[in-house]
Amino acid sequence: MNTPNTKDNQDTENIELIEIASNQLLTSRPSWDEYFATIASLTSKRSNCIRRHVGCIIVKNKRILSLGYNGTPRGTRNCFEGGCVRCNSTNSTTGSNLDLCMCLHAEENAMLFVSQRDLEGADMYVTLMPCISCTKKIIQCGISRVVYMDNYAPELDTVTIDCLQKCGIKVERCRGSAPSSVMY
Repeated sequence: MNTPNTKDNQDTENIELIEIASNQLLTSRPSWDEYFATIASLTSKRSNCIRRHVGCIIVKNKRILSLGYNGTPRGTRNCFEGGCVRCNSTNSTTGSNLDLCMCLHAEENAMLFVSQRDLEGADMYVTLMPCISCTKKIIQCGISRVVYMDNYAPELDTVTIDCLQKCGIKVERCRGSAPSSVMY
């Protein structure tokens, strides 16, 4: 019966330990979708809207081009300071009276600061399913993929998904990422 050399055993054990540690690090590394979804979620925390905190990032070739969050336009009072009549109303429901909302949506803010050429073929990560108005802008800008975290309103989400897919835009839901939009 051969007994293994103690020194060789120690070397092998060290190598195995390093491999296990390396594998553990790799399994905790987020996918690109998880990474960008988490950044969109973090971006949503900058929102000044009192109803929802929504974040959006636009990515092309794994590079962040722009990010945005929902809130009132620059130079106006913040939503939480009374800058949006709709958001400060107690009788407004999801998806209604959007024409009274003073807040820019996260998707709009993100798209405003990127050239049309850069938007063509880009991916959008957003913490909330885009509304119909933002969907039209996403289509017009040539975004090729929308990854969202939370639903907005079931009846409107169906219309949004249908519009995007009919225009050849891939729609995916990223589950299990960092907390996204919060309804107040």
